[in-house]
Amino acid sequence: MIPLNNQFKVLSITRYSPLDQHQVLTLGTGELKWRTIKSSTPQNYFQHGICINGVLYYPVCTRGRDMIGCFHVRSETFSFIEVETTSIGAGTLINYNGKLGSLISDRGDRFADGESRSIKLLVLGNVYLTKLI
Repeated sequence: MIPLNNQFKVLSITRYSPLDQHQVLTLGTGELKWRTIKSSTPQNYFQHGICINGVLYYPVCTRGRDMIGCFHVRSETFSFIEVETTSIGAGTLINYNGKLGSLISDRGDRFADGESRSIKLLVLGNVYLTKLI
């Protein structure tokens, strides 16, 4: 759920039949009704996203390419950022000082956890910034 003007929006992306159906539910309007919205790009959604400054970011694969899906809450539109498999979409998405970041484990299994010996932090900006923690 994403808060906006004392309302909350819930985005639903169907992974199975009917594949690639997108719906939004707005809470706080007095009417509970799912609305179908369009996306011009088919998406295979992988995991939970993170909302930063009114944009919900989530890793997806579309047409065989790894991307970050961007759902713009206010306008209810989608955009996509193409990324390398080993880059920002490959780890655990975080809010790093108001920017989209990703924590990537040295273990090569995409997600950082207690078994990781080192973690790479990538931050989305004009260029990727890399730090070792």
